[in-house]
Amino acid sequence: MSEPDIQATLERMLQSSIDLCRTLLKHNETFYPFASVAIDGDIQCIFNSGGEHREHQIIEQLENEIWARTHQVQQSLSVLVYSGLMVDDRGHKRDVVVCDVTTQEGEQHQIYYPVNFACANPQIGAPFTSE
Repeated sequence: MSEPDIQATLERMLQSSIDLCRTLLKHNETFYPFASVAIDGDIQCIFNSGGEHREHQIIEQLENEIWARTHQVQQSLSVLVYSGLMVDDRGHKRDVVVCDVTTQEGEQHQIYYPVNFACANPQIGAPFTSE
């Protein structure tokens, strides 16, 4: 995949993930973590196989599944999505959707999407990164 194709695929993965989060958050104030991988341009969704687990266990299972699907592939991207809580310098808490992005070169980035529960329809804001 060329760089523009990679960027377009990543943007499609992120937008689809946020759209799913928006739908899930309309029914509950949280959601189970999930992931998606793009292998040679083919996007695949990954959900927890079931059972009662703590969120960190589900994230670990998804990380293992991402690795199993991508470790021998030339061109891959992955996005691991989960809900989180950030605290700013002033101690204010903010609900966020966290997207852990891993590129085919192994670079990892976290993208945060603020969530506002003040109205009947939860709103997901513009993404930001934390340095």
